[in-house]
Amino acid sequence: MGSRQASIQALLKKAGAQIGQIEVEYNKSLHAKAIDPVLRVDIKNACENLWSVLDYLAADLRERHCPKSLSSDLFYFPILPAKNAFDVRLDQWCIKL
Repeated sequence: MGSRQASIQALLKKAGAQIGQIEVEYNKSLHAKAIDPVLRVDIKNACENLWSVLDYLAADLRERHCPKSLSSDLFYFPILPAKNAFDVRLDQWCIKL
């Protein structure tokens, strides 16, 4: 779990730097009244890094609090369009959470 914690910290640091740069580029785009396609990619990449943090944290919670869940199952933080879909997926992946 130690390397997972290090990965979380690295991802948060990277995302923080990305968000700072995104803010600078976003303010430039406001003045230019046009959004650079590269800025869209930067936003997507920052969001993916934050999603990875959620994946790591969810895996930690699952390991600690859901011993009946199968550790061999693929597992990701469930980002779904509605709360009921999230709840269903959570019940499937995190038995007895």
